[in-house]
Amino acid sequence: VHNAFKAGTTVSCWHIQDFCIDLWSWFRRSPARKEDFVKLGEELNEEVEKNILYFVCTRWVLLGKVVDRILSEETRKSLALLSKDKKETFFRDVRNIFQSIASYLKSNLPLNNSFLRDLKILGPSYRSDPQAIDAIVRIGRFIPGLLSSNEIDLLNDEWLMYSIETIDDSWLIKRKYNDLHGREHIEYHEIDYYWNKVFSIVRVNGHPKYSTLRKLVKNVLIVSHGNADVERGFSTNGNILTEERTLLSEKSINGLQAIYDGVEYLGDGSVHKVKIDNYYWRN
Repeated sequence: VHNAFKAGTTVSCWHIQDFCIDLWSWFRRSPARKEDFVKLGEELNEEVEKNILYFVCTRWVLLGKVVDRILSEETRKSLALLSKDKKETFFRDVRNIFQSIASYLKSNLPLNNSFLRDLKILGPSYRSDPQAIDAIVRIGRFIPGLLSSNEIDLLNDEWLMYSIETIDDSWLIKRKYNDLHGREHIEYHEIDYYWNKVFSIVRVNGHPKYSTLRKLVKNVLIVSHGNADVERGFSTNGNILTEERTLLSEKSINGLQAIYDGVEYLGDGSVHKVKIDNYYWRN
């Protein structure tokens, strides 16, 4: 995806990335310039962020955030003041950027991968699809060594039961809200939340109703969508292993990593937001 945005951005003659890096360098070592920048924003009655973001050449998708930090609302409004020829040139460049991004994605994404196409049936809206049974069987056969022939047959039967199962709307919908214009929006739960609710259904004897389907879906959902989590782990370890802590053992590093992940998950990245009950105080 980053390479796609790179292909789109560099097709124009705007040189946005060079401008963003030059501007960041201009403010980096000058507190006076930063202060003047904020004061100027206050004089124009605009909210201005104190720091100009640094553009990393391997994170092209984030270029939009860097540009948003630089441009003000007045700058965006100034597009209306351009001449007709300049407007045509501007929007032609924008069109070329999006066309280049789409062309790159079309040629590099695995759009013809039948396994990935079949995975769409795990979405709640596809459970009654007539083609879903064949798709779930193909998925089960595609993953080597996961399901036996007998389990494949059970998978077919379990999907039939799942397709007519009564599903509570609260398993799908997280919340509904109206925006400032009165339009209704629906926020849905993550797919793993939904399937966790489905797998909580049990038979009369207390055994799971969809044991084979659960085995397959859980193995599918743990497939990584990319390497972002791995790279994020490298960054975290880089923050842990500072010059003063080079003698940490592997056990200590894993412990610090677990604490960091716990704070991210339980406290949204802030230690003071982590709730500690009486059990932890006693121990």
